[in-house]
Amino acid sequence: MDNANKREYTLDNMKSLARQGFYQHPPVVGYNTCKVPNYEGKLRPSLKPNAAAPKVRKVLERFSVGDISKAELTRYAAEIGLKSRHGKVLGEDSVNRILKNPTYTGSICDSFTGFEIVPGKHDAIISTETYERNKLLLYGRMSRKDEVHSKKNQAYVLKGTLLCITCNKRMYASAPRTGNGGHSPRYHCSKGCKLPSVPAKIVHEEFRDMLKKIKPTQGTLRLYKEVLVREANNQLGRLNGDIKKVRAELDDTARLRVSAIEKFTAGDLTKQDKNELIDALEIRKLEANGKLQDLEAEQAFREVDIEHAINFMESVDIQWADVNFDLQQRFQKMLFPHGVVYDPKNHRFGTKKISPLYQSVSRENLSDNQTVQNKNYLVAGAGLEPATSWL
Repeated sequence: MDNANKREYTLDNMKSLARQGFYQHPPVVGYNTCKVPNYEGKLRPSLKPNAAAPKVRKVLERFSVGDISKAELTRYAAEIGLKSRHGKVLGEDSVNRILKNPTYTGSICDSFTGFEIVPGKHDAIISTETYERNKLLLYGRMSRKDEVHSKKNQAYVLKGTLLCITCNKRMYASAPRTGNGGHSPRYHCSKGCKLPSVPAKIVHEEFRDMLKKIKPTQGTLRLYKEVLVREANNQLGRLNGDIKKVRAELDDTARLRVSAIEKFTAGDLTKQDKNELIDALEIRKLEANGKLQDLEAEQAFREVDIEHAINFMESVDIQWADVNFDLQQRFQKMLFPHGVVYDPKNHRFGTKKISPLYQSVSRENLSDNQTVQNKNYLVAGAGLEPATSWL
């Protein structure tokens, strides 16, 4: 009975320390243990970054780019000299644990906190945004289906919009080293199709030329503005309902997470079952947060945005090249809601679906080699699954 009382007392103290942000485990790669005072001036266990911390940051930020596998990341960690606490080369499992560990954000998350992330007393090595990005990439690593990188990079403004002509998956972007030690930003297939990569600068120039060909007329712009304003008002009610549903889904996910932890603590769940359930709930939470952000951004769409979009389209090829990254992305999503197919061999763009504003364009604009006709060129073909039409 005395031992049981001491155990309960000790566990209560350890839980209290964890909730206060103190770290009570062996140090992870990139940190050493240390003692820091609490509010009473008593020394308590914590962490401090060591000489390996910059290398850990490089590994975690490299993975957040989204164009590298865990096996490639493990080799990258070895190349930059990152090793375990005992001086051994890190294996893929060790790198995987580093990617999943919230300790590197300056947080505490263990059994003493009920696996809830709480602010720690130690310094962070990476930002919370980088950690969340890595989790999303990590849980979705088995399938890169429709993966879109959210990192803003003006050098890859078409990333997330371009689709591979062979597999119809979103194309990736990278900047391999050139012979003189510099970097060459390029677009390439994410599934390894045997197609040449193309310099980003060339693709951007070709995309701008394509925009000139599909520019709508003034009459179409005026009509479409009226339609957009009316449709935006009609959709506002639907958006509010969708946002309410997503928020309810987030609340339900949080409730299920707490329930899983309680069942594990009570012995009703094994550690493996608990971890699998928590991982599934984390994926559900990340997906719901992404939906909520998209819906709230769409909810903020106002008539002034419509006016700006119409003005933008009047000189779209010029403005697309000059405006900031966010406006370019918004326009691309509006124009090609499901992305635009790119053929790197023949350097041409195509799509199965295009914004109604651009569905009718002059045949004269589409090709200098075609005979000019007075009837319109309809972008989308017939049928439920129309073939790609080249722009």
